Amino acid sequence: MSDGRKASPRDIADELEEKLSNVAYHVRILVDARALRPAGTKQVRGAQQHFYRWSLKPKWARDMLEEPEKKKPAAKKNPKKRKKRKKRE
Repeated sequence: MSDGRKASPRDIADELEEKLSNVAYHVRILVDARALRPAGTKQVRGAQQHFYRWSLKPKWARDMLEEPEKKKPAAKKNPKKRKKRKKRE
């Protein structure tokens, strides 16, 4: 979407390999925040597919919302073992 093209939540979900429901939720948040604007609809199998474009003008603002490069997940550390307390009598 950063190249000015319009995209639907389905397009974005497929590109990011995320669930459509998660992407659609975040698209609604970005529309409410006026970071995205509607860019048309299309009839698909009896439903309306909505398309959006960035409405942010400065490139730095759009870059902030782009997905960062994927990093390797950090290695999980072993949880510290808790010492058992002796009961006082």
